Amino acid sequence: MIRNENENVALEDKRIIALRDAVRRDFPDVTHAGEVTRHDGAWRPELTEENAIHDDDMLLYEGLIGKKWTEVPKQLLHDFPDGFVLLTDGALVAFLAAWLMRSLDLIYGENPVREFSVCFQSGRGFHPGSQYKHAASSHPGAAIYGRFSSG
Repeated sequence: MIRNENENVALEDKRIIALRDAVRRDFPDVTHAGEVTRHDGAWRPELTEENAIHDDDMLLYEGLIGKKWTEVPKQLLHDFPDGFVLLTDGALVAFLAAWLMRSLDLIYGENPVREFSVCFQSGRGFHPGSQYKHAASSHPGAAIYGRFSSG
């Protein structure tokens, strides 16, 4: 039996709803009080040329500190589709759900968070020219890729 396009969309929508429900059920919606990145505060008292390497850590810290995963701004996730590789283990556990949920948005359109997630989980790796600079770089946070991809 061949399904028509509307039936396929309805089935896909049900699967997306089920995935969202699973994330909500399985990830506690609690405020993260620990470190966000390995470099929290490395840019203090201000971001300078010498500590500018930590600018992404700073932006993630400012966007995530004291928040629940349900409070993470969608724009932050869009701006840092590979940002979770910079998170400490505790912050990754606390905020991974935000990246997962964002990857389910705009299911029929462009979504850099989903694109990164699929590429990351495929095990294909990332080349130095990749738009996902944290996973493709020698940044210490890129080690998370190795933790997930080693077989």
